[in-house]
Amino acid sequence: GAQGRKLVATDGVFSMDGDVAPLAALAGVCTGQGAWLMVDDAHGIGVLGPQGRGSIAAAGLGEDKVP
Repeated sequence: GAQGRKLVATDGVFSMDGDVAPLAALAGVCTGQGAWLMVDDAHGIGVLGPQGRGSIAAAGLGEDKVP
């Protein structure tokens, strides 16, 4: 099998319908599984979160959970 750390990649906001990814839940799963979480936040920056910082900030996550 594959070895090394796993990577989970997702959009922060899905452009076709505007759904927001459940980033807090995904971060929890990634932490439990020893995986990195990578978020494409092209549609969240400037729109979501405090001062428009994006979907990661809106989910209350920091660089410790989404490096």
